[in-house]
Amino acid sequence: MHKVWIGAGWKMNHTLREAEAYAVALRQFIESSQPSMGVFVVPPYTVLHRVSSLLKETPIMVGAQNMHWEERGAHTGEISPLMLKDCGVTLVELGIVNGDSTSVKPTRQ
Repeated sequence: MHKVWIGAGWKMNHTLREAEAYAVALRQFIESSQPSMGVFVVPPYTVLHRVSSLLKETPIMVGAQNMHWEERGAHTGEISPLMLKDCGVTLVELGIVNGDSTSVKPTRQ
């Protein structure tokens, strides 16, 4: 039987203080309830390292919202697998498209 997963992508939400409070509350809930399903969160990059630290040594997986395929380079605004690993990330969402027009990046003609 396949393991059931439940999680939340935080999109562009939660300041550092809000993310810390959320992670602490989630940790306490998971430790007290010990669910049989897998649990993950996908916070924004600005809080990724802190959330990962707060959820370390729990069954909660912490993921990134995207990733560039190169480990280093001149890719402004991108984040590499090496950087994510350094933050404690254990999964990555790839190919997510938001339903609004603000997520479209301009292209050169």
